[in-house]
Amino acid sequence: MTDPYDAQNLKWTRQFLFDSLSMKQQLHLAKYADGGLNGPMLWMYVVLENQSDSWLALDMVKQELAALTLTQYPGENVKACTQDIDVKY
Repeated sequence: MTDPYDAQNLKWTRQFLFDSLSMKQQLHLAKYADGGLNGPMLWMYVVLENQSDSWLALDMVKQELAALTLTQYPGENVKACTQDIDVKY
């Protein structure tokens, strides 16, 4: 049996972490959501989703980079495009 204060703290950490994520990240993590997910487990899944070096994750990055075009930036701004690439990847 767990201490009720510990259980509540684990729920609060889960909610705090989840609220700290972007909407895109929240949607990616929704597949792991269930009633038993606590803060440390959510953190594990955040790391799994963001630091994955699996083939699927690398393929997704490849597709995102392939879809990126300079014409998406006003005036075909190379500096803004490379800054985006640096920040995202």
